[in-house]
Amino acid sequence: MMIFYKERLSLEVRAGIVLAICGVYLLSWAPGEVKWWGLFFVLMSTVTYGCYITALNRPVLKAINPDVLTCYVLLFTAIFYVAVALPQGKLEFVTRPRFLLDMAQLAIFSTIVSARLLVAAVKLIGFFYKIPLNNILGAEGKTYFNTAYEIYNVLLTVSTAGLPLAISKLTSEAHAQGRENEKRKIFRTAIVLFFVLGTVGALFMFFQAEGLAGFLENSLAAQPIRALAPAVFCVCLLACMRGYTQGQGNMTPTAVSQVLEALLKLAIGLPLAWYVLRIGMSLEMGAAAAILGVTAGTAVSMLFLVGYLTKHRNRTQSLDVPSGSSHLIRQILAIGIPITLSNSAMSILNIIDTKIVMGQLQNA
Repeated sequence: MMIFYKERLSLEVRAGIVLAICGVYLLSWAPGEVKWWGLFFVLMSTVTYGCYITALNRPVLKAINPDVLTCYVLLFTAIFYVAVALPQGKLEFVTRPRFLLDMAQLAIFSTIVSARLLVAAVKLIGFFYKIPLNNILGAEGKTYFNTAYEIYNVLLTVSTAGLPLAISKLTSEAHAQGRENEKRKIFRTAIVLFFVLGTVGALFMFFQAEGLAGFLENSLAAQPIRALAPAVFCVCLLACMRGYTQGQGNMTPTAVSQVLEALLKLAIGLPLAWYVLRIGMSLEMGAAAAILGVTAGTAVSMLFLVGYLTKHRNRTQSLDVPSGSSHLIRQILAIGIPITLSNSAMSILNIIDTKIVMGQLQNA
């Protein structure tokens, strides 16, 4: 940030750098074990930097081209790994032309092109969803919708931010080693873990809807919150299945399920919200109807992935002995918890920001 965007080295940035270094050091001190002091430092680093960005909100940061920023991040990452691998003798240069061609095709077509097309498709569908939704619900109805989404994002981040990445990493390692039994055991263990997380999150959001809406100073948002509760359960299972397929290098199920989710949100949520308001029901019920489209989209996407995995189930025989469930759960948590805590910081800040703004608006 200081080199490329001329950011001032303030006290907050210094504190963030120090805390990040301490956190990464403690996390990598004993591989496979969760170091709680390391998690604390990483979380504090994220909060510090989030407060820094929120407080300053420099125009130069808003003008950053996302492609340029991504290029810098990837370049820095590549330089860092080369610098680490060279002294250890672990850097292997590829000299075979055929292998270089395969890598280039994988990078360009399978990663860059497919990812950009997927993002473009989802954004295009979202464009045709947000503008009509604003026109249907109006400013007041949109506040009920957004309040439910803020709570949903927090529970979603806690449930799915880091754990799917852990599943993808463990599955990728087992897939590269040809350990089919290990892959199956990882998926069975993970799906039970995500089933529990999704059930707890959905029940909490459904039965505590009034309390959550009251906490955010928007008591009329209880029905939209309740309508979105089943989506927490569906998205937890979606995240597990997507992590599993991505770990095997298969992005097709994820891409199809995301587009399907966005399309159903558009096709069900908008007409339902329009109809509910047309028959004279309240704005909060209209927001709840629009959110039912989101819930329906996640449910259908989940069923699609269940069907896909059932149809493409790998029945290859393997002689490897899989790890125990408790060991796999510890590995998933050790990898996923630091990422989850880091990503949760911004969602929590958004919740706090929403509560403060709604409180001030009601007191005005």
